[in-house]
Amino acid sequence: MDAQPLLVVDKLCVELPHDGRSVRAVNGVSLAVERGRTLAIVGESGCGKSMLCRAIKGLLPGRARLAGRIVFGGQDLGALAPRERRTLLGRQVGIVLQDPLSSLNPVMKVGWQIAEPLQQQLGLSRAAAKARALELLTAVGIAQAAARFDSYPHQLSGGMRQRIVIAIALACEPPLLIADEPTTALDVTVQAEILGLLARLQRERNMAMILVSHNLGVVAGLAHETAVMYAGRIVEQAPTAELFRRMRMPYTQALFDANPRLDDPAREMLKAIGGQPPDLAALPAGCSFAPRCPRAEARCRQELPLLRDEGSEHRCACWFPLHREAVA
Repeated sequence: MDAQPLLVVDKLCVELPHDGRSVRAVNGVSLAVERGRTLAIVGESGCGKSMLCRAIKGLLPGRARLAGRIVFGGQDLGALAPRERRTLLGRQVGIVLQDPLSSLNPVMKVGWQIAEPLQQQLGLSRAAAKARALELLTAVGIAQAAARFDSYPHQLSGGMRQRIVIAIALACEPPLLIADEPTTALDVTVQAEILGLLARLQRERNMAMILVSHNLGVVAGLAHETAVMYAGRIVEQAPTAELFRRMRMPYTQALFDANPRLDDPAREMLKAIGGQPPDLAALPAGCSFAPRCPRAEARCRQELPLLRDEGSEHRCACWFPLHREAVA
């Protein structure tokens, strides 16, 4: 393992204007991803997961304001000229978005959508790009690759479209892949196939991966480390096995409890996290989860808890963590 992480995010903030107010979608996030390792980012919809990924990939809206540092392969992206940054991210960071149909050009054959970045980023000839695209179609499990090369997105199933998006993301053999809810629109069987495909390709390429999900069960067998986001902040982070063994943040436990399990009694009501996520343009003074937390006390509503070391590479932002007495 390299001594230096492939990706380092340091105190990253993303602010977006909305209805005359400033919304801080990502709020002081710091993390690192090693080569060949998977970091999962989990949390409810709207917690900032996708915006964090877009900031790393350089896909923020034009009016977004970015603060903090992103260091990739030892290079501070903020110190690069815009063209240099786009070139580096285009070749070195692949991204798979959650809706493959909206990610693909509806009037362009899928094979050429794979070949296009090979021509633009790597300078391959049209013939060489097509040959490599056919290899990628086979690598992501598309049968009869030559025939599928000339298909349009609407002619393919949801699972096949997602495989095409993965092939596009991996075309330039990036050392980092961002998979943003890659199985959301797929049925359970296809979800398992896509997750298995990502795991296999990661092993074969020694590729780092950021896997975004709202479902802790999806990441349990795939991620080496898991970060939990709430209201734009990371509120708990640990090696995945350690996190599942002993969750410290009440929000993490609530996320886990909200996932249905096969051994749940029939006709039992699904558990939900009570209350509503906070307004990102008007966050409370203390812990953002306090209004929804059954363990909240006065300190939680008055003072913002920061990530603190809980041992075993486990950090959480909570004044009264589960399985432990109050923080001094």
